[in-house]
Order: sequence, then structure tokens, then C-alpha cells
Amino acid sequence: MVKKLSIIAAALFMMLGAVAQTPSKTAAVPASAVQFWTGTGSNQAVIMICWEEEDAASNEYYVAMVWGARWNGTVTMASLMDTLAAYDSRLNISIASSGSYLNDMTYTETGGLTLEGSGGWWMYNVNGIMASAINSQTMANGDFVEWSDMGQFNADTIIFATDPNASNTVTEATIAASEILYWVGTGSNQAILAVNWADTALAWGYRWNGTATVATMMADIAAADPRFSYSASGWLDDIFFNDGTVSLAGTPGNYWGSTKNGVMDAGMGQTLANGDFEKWGDPAAGVIVDSNNYGGPVWYYTYAYPMTIHPVSVPQSNPTVTDAEIAAGDILFWVGHGQNEVVMAVNWADTALAWGYRFSTATATAQQMMDDIAAADPRFSYTGVGYITDINYIDTAAGMTTPLGVTTGNWWWSLLNHAGGWGLSDVLHDGDFYKWGDLSVAVIIDSTDMGSYMDYTYAWPYTIHPVSVPDTTGTPGPVDPQPGQFCGPVGTEGCNAIAADSSAIVAWATGVSVVRGPRNISDPNSQPASTGSESNAIGMATLSNVYDVVSLGDGGTALITFARPIANGEGPDFAVYENGFGDYSLELAFVEVSTDGERFVRFPATCLTQTETQLPNSGQTDPTNINNLAGKFRIGYGTPFDLEELRDSIGINIDSIVYVRIVDVVGSINPQYATYDAYGHIVNDPWPTPFEASGFDLTGVAVLHENMNYVVVPQDAEIAASEIVYWVGEGSNKVVMAVNWADTVLAWGYRFSAASVTAQQMMDDIAAADPRFSYTAEGFVNDINFTDPASGHTFGITPGNYWWSLLNHVGGMGLYDELHDGDFYKWGDLAVAVITDSVWVEYGEYSYWDYTYVWPYAITPVSTPTGVSIEAADITVTAVYPNPTADRVNIDAASAADAALYDLTGRQVAAFRLAKGRNSVDLGQLPAGVYMLRAAGTVVKIVRK
Repeated sequence: MVKKLSIIAAALFMMLGAVAQTPSKTAAVPASAVQFWTGTGSNQAVIMICWEEEDAASNEYYVAMVWGARWNGTVTMASLMDTLAAYDSRLNISIASSGSYLNDMTYTETGGLTLEGSGGWWMYNVNGIMASAINSQTMANGDFVEWSDMGQFNADTIIFATDPNASNTVTEATIAASEILYWVGTGSNQAILAVNWADTALAWGYRWNGTATVATMMADIAAADPRFSYSASGWLDDIFFNDGTVSLAGTPGNYWGSTKNGVMDAGMGQTLANGDFEKWGDPAAGVIVDSNNYGGPVWYYTYAYPMTIHPVSVPQSNPTVTDAEIAAGDILFWVGHGQNEVVMAVNWADTALAWGYRFSTATATAQQMMDDIAAADPRFSYTGVGYITDINYIDTAAGMTTPLGVTTGNWWWSLLNHAGGWGLSDVLHDGDFYKWGDLSVAVIIDSTDMGSYMDYTYAWPYTIHPVSVPDTTGTPGPVDPQPGQFCGPVGTEGCNAIAADSSAIVAWATGVSVVRGPRNISDPNSQPASTGSESNAIGMATLSNVYDVVSLGDGGTALITFARPIANGEGPDFAVYENGFGDYSLELAFVEVSTDGERFVRFPATCLTQTETQLPNSGQTDPTNINNLAGKFRIGYGTPFDLEELRDSIGINIDSIVYVRIVDVVGSINPQYATYDAYGHIVNDPWPTPFEASGFDLTGVAVLHENMNYVVVPQDAEIAASEIVYWVGEGSNKVVMAVNWADTVLAWGYRFSAASVTAQQMMDDIAAADPRFSYTAEGFVNDINFTDPASGHTFGITPGNYWWSLLNHVGGMGLYDELHDGDFYKWGDLAVAVITDSVWVEYGEYSYWDYTYVWPYAITPVSTPTGVSIEAADITVTAVYPNPTADRVNIDAASAADAALYDLTGRQVAAFRLAKGRNSVDLGQLPAGVYMLRAAGTVVKIVRK
């Protein structure tokens, strides 16, 4: 739940106005739960009357009774209550002489329950809002009315009034063992399980030897019958039945009761005996036949279920059903190129067909496969973005006049290697079997209760037929490129290389995440490539420094991000740079783009280099045989890519490319390791390169066209637990707490052994341990303070502002928040908050703007306070000087450690190894600004002038 400022303000307003308006504390009772309706007509309202009572020990409690009222035309509250009392002689009302309010109400059952009012003025709400005088309040269809003695609307128990004129003789329905159709289990003992939902009652038989409980019986039936399931947390939460046609579940807001042989029992823990009749019932379908409060404030009810019980049939679904498959060797029509193969089958209501799909990349998505098959086979098409709405097939050459499509009212399901998939987003690998199925012909072979829904496992056992090769006479196919048709090296006529200092470049990459491949993919013991750091690929590419790179290794990847998305403009839109030593000493990579980070589309690459002989690591590559592969040109010149080529791709927006992914081509011509271009040609690249600088050496990615309408949304800053210097408390669970003042952000670590703690407990413990930290609160936080005598710094709230809390970057509930292991908790002064979203909210008679805040500012871990012990091993960097510095800074380290330098956006700009003792680090290449040095357990701020 998100705490909102405007809700707090609204709540304060309502508290101040409590005399004029008392909102309901009891949830509205649904009309479906009402047992006794008074009056007649097409309009109806639910009326609940709450009395204040006392038990034998003079403890106060509140009892509410519920009726339903019906009418036609227009009626006032006074008339409705008169009619209610006229229908139910047990209820007596006293209307004031003015006719505008009720003096009192009593309820009396002969020899039973008696409820008496205090004899004062009764209050009432309509739909939770304080209503007007009863002789002027007009009722509307669907109203929920709450009457209260002494202004208390929070009932301890609710009683549903029953018709006093109706017969109280209710016969509990049963079913004989001889009528049961489906028995679960084996043994000499047998019992019957009946379940009553709101309008359906079903029964199973259960057999066993030895000892069994209701819980045992329920579990065994659920395991045997895929239609049946239940959820339980000590007691029974709900029971479900779904046979593909009928779906049953408990009435929301109700709970389940159980009886054994007609007598209320202990539910799941009840031991069964031979011949028992066990019944579960949803109270929404029950009839109250008795009630008793046993001298206390809570009323207990005995229910009967008179509805006829039907025996369930033997389930049609069978766990032994096998999902049909077809071998790759049986496929007649293959689409695509490459060494990897997937078989795709589609099951319509009465036909199942299959295609083969080949690809050269390590993986392909289901959507990519569907798109390629649809492009190659004119008989096949599909509709849907994100999920499938229909799949169609029509072969006019074979005499088909009506296309195959989904059965009306059904939808499609996907299986990946016979297990439920994720549809178009599924990732496919070599050898996979992929199936789409129309649920109208699916067979349920298993089911799982997921709490809020039932998860079913489906199979399609029907024979699959391979589609024939389509007749594409007269349909032009793709033209295989010819060697030498592409542009040559830098300086030759028609060369489209982009110089790194070109005025056409408008921006450079701002973020890089690298997953390095091995130095030699054929060697299982090969180490990953290691030359350079990710920061070398950020910003402008080098013009001549062949070492200013990050090496990807065989098949390694680099995910590139930018300040603004790349847009499709006139000509090429971005360029990728490598450190090729010469015009023919090239290393290549595939290039892919994405809008959402999930769906990537690869530029259609071409490599026409001969594949008879492996190019050695010093081999030469002719760029006229290369297209849409990064690394085509020598150092200082980028390979351009034009998003217009991907215009027809599904799942990306070519005017908003947020991610560029670079994938090393490996380069081996051995089919076991080879990668392939868009036409199925093996990419022959210098290989192996078993060095630290293995594979593609990325130096930068330039942007030629930006999406200028893109608005950068600030991200809430975080700090890792490993960076925290000062920890409070003990235990295996950890929470990081940050506090944002106007110009300073500090963070503490908190440890605890319980399963969870409150934010207030954490704040109290930190305040007790750290004399620099304190806070004041009155239910909510008034101020948070930090005073450090060592530095002379004192922080507090900006005058006129207040504090806001975030739990894992989402608005929290302040001191009441419950914290768990791994949580990140932040307090923020709204004076420096950044609004990232807003929503207009209608809340009853109130309306307001609801804002989402973040604090994007860098977080500094607090040091250990003076006088609090900390192991020397926790402190790595003991001194940094001069600080600020113009270029070079000295760093004294207590021990050797890896170190990294980050700017205030959290982006790593440098990485290096610190030796024990003094280290001299050159910062001259960095822009002036504030940087955070992080090494082991130490974080130090460094300022470059």
C-alpha cells in the first residue's frame, strides 16, 4: 500500500469533521448474503442495524443484524424502516415526534436473542456517508444502510435475520455411497466427501486403510482429480472445481464450514471413520438452523445445505495422455537458415500442422519464428501483439475455401517442449519443439492451485501432419548477395564509414553492461576475455588508442544505453566502433536493437568470406564482402546502421531505440561453434584469439539521430549493502536505510534476527547506537537529524517541508512499514524530491493529485561514529589527497583491493586495482565534478576541479 500525502490531508480533515460525519468501519454487506427480504419491488437496499451489548463480565461488544428491503417508485428512509418493522414483528422502532430521526430500536426473539438500544438518538449512514433526516432521505436502488446505537459502526459479529414466518425445518442433503461414481484411493474403509458451492453440490468417494484425516482425503482427491483443488492455511480458505466447462469457487468474503455426519466438526484435522459423510459448505449457500453465543460476544451458527448433491463423474482428463509430437526428420517445409532447428506445430479444432524453423543465432524468440514463417509461407498468418489473438491457415492450391482459425470463444495456449510457455516472448533453442493449441480441443492433464487462480496443464494428443512446401510460383524470394557488392575500406569510393570526430554525431553511449565470453570457446577451461573496462565504451570512441577498448571474447555481448533513444532519420542512425589495426585486420560482431529490453531485432548481416579455410587470428577480411556487421572499418571509423531496414519488424519502435546489443560473431567455421549471417552463411572471422583481448573490441557507439521528444525519467538512487560502512544490530537479515536531506544523502546498515521488523524499530535502534542520528515523531515523522561533531555538519528538514518514505523505491507507510531481509528503505525531504508521475484520484467526496517521488542523488555511507568500534579490516582506503584535485590523486590503502570510480548518476567511469600502501591515480581524463570512490567496505568522495 502506498502512503499518499493528499490521503493524509483528507484523513485529517475527516477526523476533524467526525462529529458531522462518521464513515463506516464495516465493509458493505452484499445483497447476495441477505436471507430475509421485506417488501416487494424492483429496487432493493441492504439494511444493517448495530446494537451495543455487554457480556457477563460487562465487556462491551457490538452486534449487527442484516435485512433486505425492496420497493417500487420513491421511498424515504422513514417509510423503508416502517415497512421493515411491519414485516418483521421482532423489530420495534420508535420515530421521534418530529419524524426526522429514530429514538430507539429493539429486536426480540421469543425465548432467544434480545437486543436493546440505549434510548438515545440513532445515527445512520447511506453507502458510508452521513445521511439527512429520515423523512427527507430518498433511497436509491443498491443502497447500503448502516444504523448505529451510540455511533459505533464497527460490529464484532453480524447476524443475518431470517424470515420469522418461514419453516425452520431444513433437511440436510446427503448422498448414498452406492450413488458415488468416482472413488479415489484403495482400502477397506470408505467415506464420502460432499462440497456445497453457492448453487452446486458435488460428491466424491474416498477409500483408505489405517488412519486418515479430512486433510488426507482432500489432498488425495486433489492429486487424483485434476478438476478439484483447494487452498488452506491451517484452515480451509477455498475449494475449486473446474472441468473446462464449469468453474466453481467460494463466494468472495465468505468462509468454509464443515460437518461430519451432520454435526459441526474440526475441519481439516478431523479424523475419519469408516462410513463417514464429510461435507464442506460455503455459508452463502447455507441455511442457518441454529445459533448460540455461548455466553460471549461472538455468535456461532449451525448451517444446513438442503440442495441436491450430484456425484462427480470419472474425470475425462488423464495424466497418462501424451502430448503429440513430430520429429524434425518428418518436416517437409523448413523456413530460415542456420544450424539450429525448431519444430513448430499448430493445433486447430480438428487439424494439427507443423513447420520447421532454422536460425543461426544462439536463440530465437517465438515471435521471430512466427514472423519468419508468416513471411515465407503465404498460407500461414497470425494476429496479436504481446499475445496471440488468432492463427490462420488456408491453402487455396489444395482446394481450401475456409481458413483454419481459433474456435469462437476460445483462445490460444503455447507449449515449449510440452510445458506451458509464455507465448510470443518464449526463447527458443536448438532442438526445441514448440506448439500452439486451441483450448477447445485441449486435454487437461494436471492442475495447480496458485492461490488467486487455478493453473492447468494442457496436452493435444492429436496426430500432427507436416505442411507441404508452399507453391510460390511467381513469388520472388530473397536474393542471395554476391561477393564484392558492398563498400570497401575507409577512403575508397562509396565508403559509408563514420569518423569518430564527425560533425554528424550528436551523442555517444552513456551506459554499457558487458557479459564477456571465453578467450577460446572450444576450450572448456578457457578464461573470459579481460582487456579493458566497460567505461572504455562510454563516451567518444578513440581515434587511435588501440588499448582504449573493452574486449567481449567469443560470443560475448555488450548492452549499450543512451541518454535519449535513437530515432530513425535520413540515412544511418548510429555507428559502432572497433579497434581494427588496419583496413583488412577486422573483428566482427552482430548488432541488435530493442525498445523495451525484451524484444531484440538483429540487423540482417551478410558475410561472404570464404568458409573453406579458417581465418587465423592474423587473417585478413575483405570489407566488400561484409554488410551490417560491426567492425567493418579500422580504428576511429564506425560501421553505420540504418533503422529504416528494420521498419517491418514487430515488437520494436524504430523511432525509440533504447538499447543496442553488440554480439561477438565467434568466427569459427566449425559448425559446433560457428555463427551464421542472415542468409545462412558461416561468418569466418579471425579465430581463435586466445588472448586477454579476445573477440570484438568495442570502443564506442555514436548516435546520429536522437528522439528529442524523449523525457528522461529520473531513477531513485540506491546503494548496495556491500558498500555500507556502519552496521547497527545483529542477525542474518539486512536492511539498508538512506536519509535524503536537502543537499546530503547518508546511509546506514541495519541487521536483525526476526523474520521482520518495523521501520520504527530500525529507526530507534540506529538512534540508540549512533549518537549523531536522531528523529522526532508523533505517529508520523516530524524531523530526522544528523549532527557530526567531527565534521561540524548538521542536517535537518528544510523549513516548511515534511518527510516521505520509500520501501524498495515505492511509497511506504512511514514508521509502520514492515521490513524484510534485503529491503532498501529511504526517507526523503520533499524539498528535493523529484516528481516522476501524478494521478488524479477521486476518493469519496474528496479529490486530489497523487504524486510519485524519487531522490536521484548519490548516496554516501555514514562512517562509524567516534567511540564505536569497527574492525580495521573493514576500512580499505585510509586517505585520499589532494582532494579536491586538478588531475592526479593519491590513495592510501590498508590492503590491496579492486576499486571503481562513479559519477553522481551512478555510472562507473573508471576501474583499477589498489595496491597496499600509496597509489597515484590520474583523473585528468575525467570532466570536472564530484565522484565516489568505492573499494571494498569504503566509499570516499573525490572532487575533480
